Amino acid sequence: MKTLNVKVLYTLIIFFTSFLGLGAQHTHIISDGTVLNPQLQLEEEVEDQYARIKYANSNSADFWALSGRTGNGDLDIFGAFFNNSPRFLYINEDQNFQVSDNVLIKPVQGSAPSLTLDIEEHDNANINFTSNDGDLGSIKAVTNQNGSAHPDRISMISPGSTNFMSLTASNTRFADQEIAYCINCSGEPRVSIYQNSTSTDQHLRLVEDVANSYARIGFYNSGTSDRWNLGGRATTGFADMVFSYNGDHTLYLKGEANRVAVNTANPDAHFHIKQLNNGLGALLIENDNNTNTWSWRINNSDMRIYYNGTYKGYWDDADGSYVELSDKRLKHDINKLSDGVLPKLLNLEATSYNYNDNKESDAKSIGFIAQDVQKIFPEIVTQMDDDAEVLGIKYSKLAVLAVKAIQEQQDIINQQAASIKEKEVELSKVKLQMDAMLERIERLEEL
Repeated sequence: MKTLNVKVLYTLIIFFTSFLGLGAQHTHIISDGTVLNPQLQLEEEVEDQYARIKYANSNSADFWALSGRTGNGDLDIFGAFFNNSPRFLYINEDQNFQVSDNVLIKPVQGSAPSLTLDIEEHDNANINFTSNDGDLGSIKAVTNQNGSAHPDRISMISPGSTNFMSLTASNTRFADQEIAYCINCSGEPRVSIYQNSTSTDQHLRLVEDVANSYARIGFYNSGTSDRWNLGGRATTGFADMVFSYNGDHTLYLKGEANRVAVNTANPDAHFHIKQLNNGLGALLIENDNNTNTWSWRINNSDMRIYYNGTYKGYWDDADGSYVELSDKRLKHDINKLSDGVLPKLLNLEATSYNYNDNKESDAKSIGFIAQDVQKIFPEIVTQMDDDAEVLGIKYSKLAVLAVKAIQEQQDIINQQAASIKEKEVELSKVKLQMDAMLERIERLEEL
């Protein structure tokens, strides 16, 4: 097809459509067109100007024009104009679409299929979404103009102008700052959730679709298959939560029974610890102002107690009695108790009493007064670490003193028995002498 002058072509089209009694809108150009052989070709004679097709209504001065031009560099442009103002342009050099002078939609070709939507606006750029049912929301880009207190950000706005999601260079926030994700934060959490939560309006909710199964959060390190899982479920008969390592129940909460378990999923008490290693304490308590600790663990069947890791004693499984360690190998500076315990014990005054916090209906206790015992046996009276004015008595030590007193009493008894025996021997001798004297007297009387 040869190139025709635009005006000549237009005149011919009007002539033939008028001759045939047809309106211009009924004109058809039928041809086997290609890129190099189009059905209609417009050529502008003035350099750098646009070849145009004009669209207008007879009752209005406004018009649309579909225009294009070719040349070097930024002259290769095709687009739509309204009243000679560009509304939608494709700039070949930049390979982008320009809308209303200042908004760019730019496809970027990469090694993999991709599309970058690049929106530029002097102040605020918006993309609005609507349907037949009304407003669906919008995406809004805001730049920091003239030192504004608001940083550059992109916001997703739901119907009603609610800021549903906001993205800045350093964080992402959802629903009016209820959730914040920090990209480059030093010493700050990566994700924060801001909300005045309640039992029914939580900060974060996980829902498991399978009945009686756990909703879970997993914790992993890259390069390893080891994992921590925090799981929970809340159905009838299965209200529990578990903190597990590689599938083993490390911490287990059984909600419907109000029980807590460590290293087991079958707690038999409100707090159940399953000991995994005889050499490691099952329960340890550490002082808040130093490193002193007390710990407990089961060794086969006995319950052992340790202070700062040193074995102190145990409760015997046979009868529940407490056994203090007394092995000679554990002791040094061994000395015998001096005599004189018995008279001291005799000076102790046994009493009955009620503690100040007892009720009137409580039975009376029996024992000694620590201040009185301290004067006689200071070794068995202690002062509490955190309150030097409160005294206590090591009653178990009284058994040792009682044994010593019995020994002393037995020595006295033995001495008295020996003395009695000596006297009996002396009496026996006296009796023999008296018998001999009586025998002499009787013989003398016979004479």
